[in-house]
Amino acid sequence: MLKSQIVLNNNIQLNQNYELSGETFQSLLLWEPHRGEIVSIQDISSESFRARITELASEKAIVHVFDRRKTAGENKVKIMLHQALPEKERMEWIIQKATELGVHTIVPFKSQRSISLEQREQKQKKAHCWPQIALRAAKQCRRPDIPRILPFCSFQESLHFAQPSQVRIFLWEKPSDAANLGDLLHKNLSAEKISLMIGPEGGFSDQELVLARQTGFNPVHLGPRILRTETVPVVVLSILQFMLGDIK
Repeated sequence: MLKSQIVLNNNIQLNQNYELSGETFQSLLLWEPHRGEIVSIQDISSESFRARITELASEKAIVHVFDRRKTAGENKVKIMLHQALPEKERMEWIIQKATELGVHTIVPFKSQRSISLEQREQKQKKAHCWPQIALRAAKQCRRPDIPRILPFCSFQESLHFAQPSQVRIFLWEKPSDAANLGDLLHKNLSAEKISLMIGPEGGFSDQELVLARQTGFNPVHLGPRILRTETVPVVVLSILQFMLGDIK
């Protein structure tokens, strides 16, 4: 699969022009670029830079590098957000904020208590806009990559996508059946792949909890407050990035 991160196979120098062609140019096209736009690029040593597109043709582009970024572009921890489809326009807001907070992949899914995509799309079709929302958010926060948004799927399919993750977090509102998020993270500070599963407005069912546990998910609670479904990803992703990622 083509990566959205633009990486040159040489060392980059400031105030120099570079040609993007082949696979590197295809990566640039994922950003829907235009002449004069500023993009983030990396060199072979993983240093990050900002560059302006000075020429844009059908098969190549020329960029002028003018700034070196202080931090590495790619987040060291890859977070997969499994989000039960919420009502109204909450999913669009979640995608925007999850992109800003460095999520690598977003998995929208149908849980027992969530609406289906067909039900939500009856009023106004919005799912086709999800990639555009992620793209705009990635540009705004100067991410070097665009998060993947997988097709809407079932709860069981969403569990399957979490298989590569070393830590799997299942948000559960009953403290007696769940661990503390901080305790779980302190035991996994070296984790590089994390799955975070968040339920709909009505929460997960007991049956879904059983299935999640069977596939390696850890039930976790956030304390005494019951947060809205669109608030939970912002809170938990911020904590994850602070403890394991690139928020200092």
